[in-house]
Amino acid sequence: MLQTLVSNDSYSSSGPGLGQDNGSSFDIYQYIAIFKRRFFYFLFPFGLLSILGLYIAAIQKPTYLSEGKILLETQTIAPEIVRPIITATGTERIQLIQQRATTRDILQSIAQKYGLFRQSPDVAELMRKNLQIKPSELGGQPRQNSPAIAFTVGFEYERPELAMRVANEFVSLIVGEDTRS
Repeated sequence: MLQTLVSNDSYSSSGPGLGQDNGSSFDIYQYIAIFKRRFFYFLFPFGLLSILGLYIAAIQKPTYLSEGKILLETQTIAPEIVRPIITATGTERIQLIQQRATTRDILQSIAQKYGLFRQSPDVAELMRKNLQIKPSELGGQPRQNSPAIAFTVGFEYERPELAMRVANEFVSLIVGEDTRS
């Protein structure tokens, strides 16, 4: 049922209508007054989220990342004087060395040497997950006519001294593999 207004007076609102601007701009004092009136509405969620965040941070195990940077330089003697032994580019050398250093046997022997992941059945996969080999930026002034590639080798583990030893082992292994090849 539809009702109609039977008055001769037209409807007029006492305040600004929808979509009308009364000329006032952003007033920070209004928001401060709202915050003061509704303080407990803000305090409860903030307190709950803070306690939850602190609890999650407290139960997390710390992990430590130990890194070493390796610089690969190509041959600096002119190829006319001495024939180059290694013809692969720097990125190809990094990929080849990474494949050799992350074989299942090597990963398991390093894990066994340092006593890592004893309870886990798939030690090699956990070692691969915690090992990081990634390209790195060269700092300082580049040498002339010397294309060099740097990469970072890192290992992440719960105990910092073991992370450092394992990362050092991988750096030594990679440098040894590059020297041997």
